[in-house]
Amino acid sequence: SVKNITSVILDLKSYKKTGKKQKYSLHVRIRDPFKTIEASAVDWDLPRVIHETFKAIEREIQHKFHTDNQKPRKR
Repeated sequence: SVKNITSVILDLKSYKKTGKKQKYSLHVRIRDPFKTIEASAVDWDLPRVIHETFKAIEREIQHKFHTDNQKPRKR
């Protein structure tokens, strides 16, 4: 798991409006003393951008720290 988090950086950008819609981009970085985990998403719907970005962060944490309860391979 992620322990001793030294920083969490959220970069939210909104792009120029085209018609009635506005595009959003969210980039998240979580740093601890040994690793940096990053994820981002882009969409026209702000809540969806936030949701997708944090789902991606969760997947990255599972991938980097193998927290998905996989059984180790037998040798």
